[in-house]
This record gives sequence, C-alpha cells and structure tokens, in this order.
Amino acid sequence: MGTAVASEAERPLAGWGLVAMSCTNVAIAYGVVFSFPVFLPVLVEQFHASRGTVAAAFSWAMFMIGVSAVVVGNALDRWGPRRVFCWGAVGLAGGMVVAAVARSVWVLYLGFGLGGGMGASLLGWVAHGALLGRARLARPTTAIGVAYGGMGLGPLFMSPIAQRLIMAVGWRWALALIGVLACAALLALNVWFHPPGPVGRGPGEAVRSGGGAGQMAALRCALRTPHFWLYFLAFLTIGLGMFSVLAHQVAYVVDRGFAPLFAASVFGVTQVLSGVGRVLFGLLTDRWGRDRMFATSFIMSIAGIGCLILVRDPVEIWFLYAFVFLFGISFGARGPIMTAMAAGHFGGPAFGTIFGNISLAHGLGTALGPWMAGFLFDRTGGYRVTFVLAMLSLAVACAATLLLHRLSRPSGIPS
Repeated sequence: MGTAVASEAERPLAGWGLVAMSCTNVAIAYGVVFSFPVFLPVLVEQFHASRGTVAAAFSWAMFMIGVSAVVVGNALDRWGPRRVFCWGAVGLAGGMVVAAVARSVWVLYLGFGLGGGMGASLLGWVAHGALLGRARLARPTTAIGVAYGGMGLGPLFMSPIAQRLIMAVGWRWALALIGVLACAALLALNVWFHPPGPVGRGPGEAVRSGGGAGQMAALRCALRTPHFWLYFLAFLTIGLGMFSVLAHQVAYVVDRGFAPLFAASVFGVTQVLSGVGRVLFGLLTDRWGRDRMFATSFIMSIAGIGCLILVRDPVEIWFLYAFVFLFGISFGARGPIMTAMAAGHFGGPAFGTIFGNISLAHGLGTALGPWMAGFLFDRTGGYRVTFVLAMLSLAVACAATLLLHRLSRPSGIPS
C-alpha cells in the first residue's frame, strides 16, 4: 500500500545504524565528562582546595545532566536529534574551554559543571534512550545496551589520553584540547548522519500527539502512578550509590600507593567493562528475563565496592582487580534494562518528556554522590563510610526495580 509505514531499513539512519550513531555520540560526550576523576588530584593541588570542594565540579556536571534531562527529552520530541546533538557538542566544548582558563573553583563549576554537564546531557543517555525507546527495534534492550555501551568506550580511551596530556602540556591545555576536538568530531558526525527535524514522526503524528500540550498531559498522568515514583527512587539511589564511588576511585587508588597513570588506567578499564556490561546484560535480559539480571547486577556492584574497601596497599592488588571487574561490568548494566522497561510502561509520543522527568532523579543522585563522598572524606579522612552508604543505597534501588518489573503498564498513558 502507498501509505504503508516504511520499514526500518528504508528509513534514514534507522535500526542498527541509529544504534551505532547513538553509541558514538555517547562515547565521545561521556569520555570528556568522565575524564574528571583523572583531573581531580591535580585540580586539588592547583586550587589548594579540599577534595569535596573540587569534586563538586563533577557533582554540578552530574546535576546538570539530571536536571536538564527534563528539557532534553522535550527538545528531542520537538526538534529532533540533529539540532539537539549539535547544541550539545558546542556546549560541551564551551564548558571545557571555560574550565581550562579557570582561576577559581567557581569558574571551574561554571565551565565543567554547568557548561560541560549541559552539553553532555544533550548528547547523553537520556536523549538516546528516548530516541531508541520509540524506534520499535526487534531487540530493544540489546539495542539500548549497545548504544549505552559508549559510556564505557569513551572513558577507556579518554582517561589515559587525559592523563598523558596533563603530563605533557598541563591540565589547562588538556581540558581545552579534549573539548575542542570532541566538538569537531560530534558536529561532523551529527550534521552528516542525522536528517533535520524529528526522526520517525510525520506531520499527522505530531498533530495527533497534541504537541507540547499533549506531552504535558501525558506527564501529568504519569506523575499520578506509582510506576513513576518507583522509577524516580531507583534512579536516585543508583546514581547516589555508583557515582559516590566513581568520582573518587582514582584518588582512592592513588591514596593506596598506586601510581597516578595506573590509577587512571584502572578507571578507564572500569568504564570499558561498563560498556561490555551494558551490551552483555542487554543480551541476557532479552533471553533470560529482567528479574534475574537486575538481582545479579546489584549483587555485583555491592560486592565490587566491598572489594574496594579491602584495598589498603599495592600488595592487595587482587582486591582491586576484583573491584574493577565486578563494579565495571555492573556499572551501567541496569540502564538499558530500565530504559526498555520504562518504554514499556510509558512508551508513546510523549516518552521523551516522561523519561526526561524520571531521569531528573538520576541527575540528583549522581550530583549528590561525588560531593557527599568528598564531604565525608574531609570529615573522616577516608572513604569507608561513603562506600558502606553506597552499598545500602544500591540495596534500596534493587528492591524498587524488582517491584517495578512486576507492575503492568499504567492506564491512561497514550501509546
């Protein structure tokens, strides 16, 4: 029939091509922002400030990624990926350049935290989760897992590069170069590959969805369901538990007597394993179900943090290896599963808006975690309390996600 909807293969940049593009965007954006733990020790020395004060720059970035998710999901629904991702590339570069010329921690907050965080948000997992969540792929959890795998690939390459640049040209030039080169690559990729305007929406669909009014009506309906608030709780506690460890793991490993370049490499391996975990858990979830994979991912994260507590000096390097494997594989394992599950509960023309508001919780957790870990370090002289709190937080998240899996799609959400 002449009015039939085109297949995935007939649409521009659809199916696995869209997944590959999403993975590349996420890898570059998160490679830049997640290089912060490598910069943390030198920034503490540069600004003569406490770890809590300097780590707050990363907290601001995570906060912006979360808070702006509310805007990102709606912007993607309205203007499409080309504009949103190109704006993100410019914001990311601008933030890094401002941070590179910072003479005070407040300018560092403004550049890395606000500018870098907003840029990464426009290019990040929320935008691509919303984009892929309505792409009607045959294996959605696997596809989203591959796309989110970029969050591990980026830091794998960027962390050692950042450390070497710091050693070669100083931290200021390192930040500026990373930002500008990432921007150039992102602009070239997204202008070339993404068509202008919203992807997969015809004029009729835009009218039927009711535009902005329709999205807000769907959001108000979602807010009245227990599903929304369980997702909110799960995303909040996952962000709090995982990022309180992530932001400080390089500094912690250096404190235990390891060389800075080795610590940066450990961080990079942790992040690439997170990419492997996203893909692996996506594949296994499509085959074995969500309950089993949710529980496995949380057990691995909690056990990994426990191993990190046991690392006291370089002699106990095997505990560090265990942490890298367990924490790394499970770090992003839940993202693809929860995105696909949320698409099943709230999928429709307003999914980007609803998912963006849910993801606000993740931003709050990832913002609070790094600052909290630095604050507790400054008060206690160590990270043991932080790591125990992180494990408790993940236990709460596990309970919320297992309950969510047992709930059917709420009524009244337009599909």
